[in-house]
Amino acid sequence: MEAEKASEALIKTVLKDYEGALRYCDNRYANYQKSYLCEKESLQSFVFPKLHYDSQGMGSRTKKDLGDVYLAFQKQRKVFQEELIAAMQRVAEQRELIHRIWLCFQGLPKEEYDILHALYVENIPYKAVEKKSNVSHRTFEKNRSSAIKRIQDVCNSDLPTSSLFCYAEQEEERRKEDKEVQLYQQMNLSEFLDGKKNTGKK
Repeated sequence: MEAEKASEALIKTVLKDYEGALRYCDNRYANYQKSYLCEKESLQSFVFPKLHYDSQGMGSRTKKDLGDVYLAFQKQRKVFQEELIAAMQRVAEQRELIHRIWLCFQGLPKEEYDILHALYVENIPYKAVEKKSNVSHRTFEKNRSSAIKRIQDVCNSDLPTSSLFCYAEQEEERRKEDKEVQLYQQMNLSEFLDGKKNTGKK
């Protein structure tokens, strides 16, 4: 079966509640695992009943019938166990995909990161985020769509998750540095304006 891809709908869901998405996967995995262990223990503890032959030799036929039932029962339980293992594998893959989506989001350029963060992490209305961006609707939507596509392209690529993690860390540090520089420049401008005001009062 083909692995699940990072659709736009899934990306939005993950950004809106990353920790909740991971918890959902963890709970599903735990339930499947519990069912698997119960099935395994039940099979191991099953004891085939002892049969006594009657005077007419009916015991042999009964034993064969029960044996067939037991073999069918075992086969059914084994298939169920295999289905549980497959389900746990799918959940593990989905959890990995959720983690990759979040790392790709963290690795976005600042402008695209800020748009998706405001829209989906902070859940601010579209119009309000668009207005704050000070760009046209066409440019804003282009930037938003570009951010989603960038996440999809990188997340669905063959890049190992470890590489995404390293890149996400670098981008996060770069955004912090840009924010500190911007704050410093704003403070300098504020001090300059305050200085002008004080000079005018003398």
